[in-house]
Amino acid sequence: MAGLGDMSKYFTGNVGSLISQFGFKDPRQIEQFKQLFQGFKPETYLQAWGETENRFGERTGMLGERLSSGLGNVASQLETGIEGLRQKGYEAGKTVESLLAKGGFDAFGGADKLKRKMDIGRSQSLEDMLEKAAFGKGTLQRQYTSGISAAEQERGVGRGAIYASLQQYLDKLFGRAGTIYGLDPTGGYQYTPGDPGGGGGTGSGTGSSIGTGMGTYV
Repeated sequence: MAGLGDMSKYFTGNVGSLISQFGFKDPRQIEQFKQLFQGFKPETYLQAWGETENRFGERTGMLGERLSSGLGNVASQLETGIEGLRQKGYEAGKTVESLLAKGGFDAFGGADKLKRKMDIGRSQSLEDMLEKAAFGKGTLQRQYTSGISAAEQERGVGRGAIYASLQQYLDKLFGRAGTIYGLDPTGGYQYTPGDPGGGGGTGSGTGSSIGTGMGTYV
């Protein structure tokens, strides 16, 4: 994984492979390493990674569905409102026609004034509807963006915990290997804390509850 250097060869449950990687020759070293190390369990980390990604997918999926549903409701309400204005316009037109049919109503331009007044009323109502729809759409989109940001942050925390736990595994693995090398009276391997085989990083493991699989010496 990124940030852990070329350490993939140490992420194994094969104790024999690790003994070979560390170059243990002394039987005491090999025996102690076998006793203390129980092997790396990749399924633990893969499961944690999968759960983190699944939570992110579920959360973003729900946010997408909520946005789609909300936008659909806004569009439906706007369509219903416009249809209502059309119906009112039709009824108002019929009213004017009825008044004109009675005669005398339009002697001083009454019909034109009434039509203009009704047109202005419908125009203002339509403007209000459009503004309300735009506001509703904007609110839904802001909520979606905020939700996605929170989901990404949560996923980042989950991934960070996994990376930290993997780094902690490496630090403890190399730290214990350095101790076992001390059993060799001729010296040899020198372990530098925070530098597991050139991988870099201190790997405190903060925020991770994932087991390291390091057996009794972790």
